[in-house]
Amino acid sequence: MIGSTLAGMVGVLLILLVVYDAIRTTLSVSSSGGPLTNRLVSGLWFVLLGIHRRQKSHAMLSSVGPWITVTLLMTWFLVAWLGWFLLFCSAPQAVVVSTTKATASLIERAYYTGYTLTTLGYGDYVPGTDGWRTPRHCSC
Repeated sequence: MIGSTLAGMVGVLLILLVVYDAIRTTLSVSSSGGPLTNRLVSGLWFVLLGIHRRQKSHAMLSSVGPWITVTLLMTWFLVAWLGWFLLFCSAPQAVVVSTTKATASLIERAYYTGYTLTTLGYGDYVPGTDGWRTPRHCSC
């Protein structure tokens, strides 16, 4: 697989970045967001103000708030997807084909990551070992 240890470490860092950024952006009482949010929003405003200087469209600037929000949510999702994908690429048996227990390919791991983040999954691919499963219940 992709350089196992490095992929796992980068994956964990990306996941932590998204979690921190989302919490900092949505729950912070300060006017600034997380590091990813600040860079993304600043970059988008820079581009939009450049367009505004050429076309003087106040309507465009007044309507971009929802689009920036959607862009931010999509960015969080894509970075989380990449982080989990890299984490699942850090061990050969992290994801396997459910019927044959064969090691999943990179594309299959990307597919598994995507459908796991968006749904409960179809079951075509599963964690290869108990260490890659999340607890289904707590016996606390």
